Amino acid sequence: MTKTPARKGKTPAKAPARKGKAAPAKLAKGASKAPGAPKAPPGAKAPAKPAKGASKAPGAATAAAPAKYRGIWADAADAAAKGKLPPAPDFSAPTHAAYRARLDALIALAKAGDLKGLAGVEMVPPRSSSPKALHRYRDLAMIALRAQAAK
Repeated sequence: MTKTPARKGKTPAKAPARKGKAAPAKLAKGASKAPGAPKAPPGAKAPAKPAKGASKAPGAATAAAPAKYRGIWADAADAAAKGKLPPAPDFSAPTHAAYRARLDALIALAKAGDLKGLAGVEMVPPRSSSPKALHRYRDLAMIALRAQAAK
């Protein structure tokens, strides 16, 4: 396969339309897109758009927007800020077998209210779901214990 040399001083020609697809046609000013549609008189303005939040039908009830999803741990974080310990993550799957002892140690420290013990636990870098859950549980438990101590 050989390359065609570029032409000097000339702009490249437009690429032809792809096979089976026609190039979009340009409409004349004031022409409508739909065939057989009535043409607007010259100088006519487009109809005004309704304001944002305005209902489309008069008298239609406006429904409240659903609450934005905040994530699975949002409720646990709110509860921890109020001083409630978070629920322990479920480590019953075989994937988490190597981390069950660490989770049990964290749960024991959290239930004992040992904030210094939780802070001093050496944590595995959160590269998989198990350590991430351990970090999240420890952090939320520490938040809850600090909130309890502040009361």
